[in-house]
Amino acid sequence: MSLRIKMRYAGCVRTTVNLDADVLARVQQLQGEGLGLSEAVNSLARRGMEHTRPDFVFTPIVFDVGVTVDVSNVGQALELLDDWDSADAARGHSTADTP
Repeated sequence: MSLRIKMRYAGCVRTTVNLDADVLARVQQLQGEGLGLSEAVNSLARRGMEHTRPDFVFTPIVFDVGVTVDVSNVGQALELLDDWDSADAARGHSTADTP
C-alpha cells in the first residue's frame, strides 16, 4: 500500500510524493498522535536529515605476497617496480602484455 500526495505551490505548481508502505504507516501513526499530514511528513523528513550514520571503517583485505614496498616515496616505489620489470624481462618474462 502506498499514498500519493499532490501538493500545490502558489496555485499553479504541483508536486506528487509517493510514500512507501512503511513510511505511510509511520505517517499514519504520527497522525494518530495529533499531527496533520504535512506535519507528520516534515517531522519524518527532519528526523532523517538529523540521523547521522556511524563512521564507516574501511578494512582492507591484506595478502602476504612476500614483498614489502614502502610507497611513502612514490619515486622510489616506481623505481623498484621498474627494476622488477627489468629483472623479469632478463629472465624472459614479459609484463608488456599484462593488462
